[in-house]
Amino acid sequence: LTTLRRGGLAQMRWDSSKDGALYVTVSKSIASRGEVQATRLRWDLQKHPDLLQELKECRRQAMMNRDCPFVLSHFGANRLGKTKEHACQMTPDMISKQFTECMREFMRSDAHPTLHELRSLADANHQNMGAPGAPISKILAHTTQSTTELYPV
Repeated sequence: LTTLRRGGLAQMRWDSSKDGALYVTVSKSIASRGEVQATRLRWDLQKHPDLLQELKECRRQAMMNRDCPFVLSHFGANRLGKTKEHACQMTPDMISKQFTECMREFMRSDAHPTLHELRSLADANHQNMGAPGAPISKILAHTTQSTTELYPV
């Protein structure tokens, strides 16, 4: 629903949601490469009811998972690890594994799209709706617009 990378999803915190909107600074945006302007995204949750519903379920899960401050959480071993700030925070690898399991169950097959392929589909949908390439590249945190153009429409 957001087109964010696994790493961006793993870093999304509850304090990113306020005043009826979800705010995210794309982690691989140009700011993270030492340039001036970061890509900042904002979703008005009243205009995105599916995202709002998912966030409500994530919040319910986070409360059960030791009041995890991260939007995506899991109940598991009480280990922080090198890439986790909270014991229940999901890592990018966990997100991929959970996504694959869900898709396998949903599709009842091993032939299903990957998380990365869904990001590509979002890119194609934006292009088909007439969105210019430069903003799509920023949203997807591609270094250049030519990277975005590699994906088929």
